[in-house]
Amino acid sequence: MNAKNRIILVAIALSLVVAAAVAVRSPRDDLVVKVIDSRTGKPLTNVTITNTELRPVPILSSFPSLPYQYRWKTLSHVIRTTNGTFTIKRISPGRLGRSESLRLEFGETMGGVLLAYNTNGFWRWRFKGLQTGAVQRLVWESVERIEVPSDQPVIVRLDPTRDFRKEEE
Repeated sequence: MNAKNRIILVAIALSLVVAAAVAVRSPRDDLVVKVIDSRTGKPLTNVTITNTELRPVPILSSFPSLPYQYRWKTLSHVIRTTNGTFTIKRISPGRLGRSESLRLEFGETMGGVLLAYNTNGFWRWRFKGLQTGAVQRLVWESVERIEVPSDQPVIVRLDPTRDFRKEEE
């Protein structure tokens, strides 16, 4: 077998690997999230989403003696949407430990809405102040669970005029 035939075989093998990788990633791996104004029912415009993903590092995450920062990696990116719709990766039940936190801000920054997506579902969260003696602590508290349909977008209904830094009534 001469060098020319080897190069052709390597090129064919590489193209098959690339084609397989593209075929494996299907649109069902994506989760479409629509942010709707709860007052008008229309999609929110001018929404900025900060998506922070927490993923276990392969192999290293199985060693509990390693420090946290070596077992987990955090990826953040900002999504800007003008029609209230954005796409994130769907988390399958087999991906234990993986989660995403989404911070939604619209118009001027008002503390934002905190959403968490993991194998337990899609949740809206808030910080709640707890008074213990002279010290006030902030703790996470889930506000509501948002349904994640298998074949339709996730609908998040929010009031953009609300200041999300304040307690809900």
